[in-house]
Amino acid sequence: MDALIKTFFDKKVGDFLKVDQGNLRVDPSSGQFQLKKASIDGSAFDGLHLPVALRGGFIDELSVNLHLDVFNPGGSVSLQILIRNVFFVFGPHTTDWSWAHVKQCKSKLVDLIMQIAELKPSKKAKKSHEDSASGWLSDIQTRIKQDLMKKVAEMIEVNIANFHIRFEASKRSQKL
Repeated sequence: MDALIKTFFDKKVGDFLKVDQGNLRVDPSSGQFQLKKASIDGSAFDGLHLPVALRGGFIDELSVNLHLDVFNPGGSVSLQILIRNVFFVFGPHTTDWSWAHVKQCKSKLVDLIMQIAELKPSKKAKKSHEDSASGWLSDIQTRIKQDLMKKVAEMIEVNIANFHIRFEASKRSQKL
């Protein structure tokens, strides 16, 4: 099971995050996800033609614990996220401003955006106008959705410890 989860993880985010198999634990039955000692691969972000470039970094620990107790009377739902010791290194983007290099950088940026878009599930086709609720029924559905989203937002707990960002100077400015 662990090898299957690691393969799935590498397929989805392996271009950005590098994690050893022993440092990734997923237990769907208990709602736990834990990632330890993950390195952020800066090469995936090279040449994106942005003002700054992510050179690399690491995440010491990322834990997600989803507790669902909805089947018992008075049951609760909670989501806890713990992020510990995150370190990012940014540096300047360098280019020769030639047409070919700018085109190459922008193409890589579009490719990265498309790759991130593939991580999201596709949206379902909207129902036709005849099938959708209208009037007061639509208002009730909207209120229920808003109340549900508010309750979900209230149950999320995020704890971030030791978040570091370092900026590297360009080689040209270091010589001055």
